[in-house]
Amino acid sequence: MFPRDQNPELVDVIDDINRKLKAISAADQRIHWININDKLLVTEGKLLPAVSSDGIHLDETGYEAWAAALRPVLTQILGPPNQVDSAPPPTGNPEL
Repeated sequence: MFPRDQNPELVDVIDDINRKLKAISAADQRIHWININDKLLVTEGKLLPAVSSDGIHLDETGYEAWAAALRPVLTQILGPPNQVDSAPPPTGNPEL
């Protein structure tokens, strides 16, 4: 669960939820736990600028931090990326 800087009283609750989720992932090797909250915060539970415009959902900067944390896990699961991307170009239409 990502930090919510609009309500500092939630910091301990979010940390507790994240500890419980981490424990679940430790018990089940099919679940990979990633906590990027330290990459999203400045100090005292305040979100970095441009991480989340509404304080709940990530913006591009937040997603970039998440993507950086996901790369090693996805490489472990899927192997390294190919040198050449042979995927078809995106259509913007999931039905195509």
